[in-house]
Amino acid sequence: MATGISISEGILNKTDKCEKDFSCLSSNKEGICKVESVINEGMKIVKCKGPSCYYSISYGYSSICNCPTRNEIFNKFKF
Repeated sequence: MATGISISEGILNKTDKCEKDFSCLSSNKEGICKVESVINEGMKIVKCKGPSCYYSISYGYSSICNCPTRNEIFNKFKF
């Protein structure tokens, strides 16, 4: 698992269906889906990088991200 971004163990444990080996935790922000808008603290509308994942829900031309780790990254670091 990459270790560039620090997220609590509880959040990581909730992300039990990550298919991308927590690549969003690397220090390279280019690999993280871009947040386009915020619905609430639990869901973000994102433009996915590459193929969508288990936590991605199709929403028009974008996706709603309900990944606990990705949402915590946004809530803590605003990116």
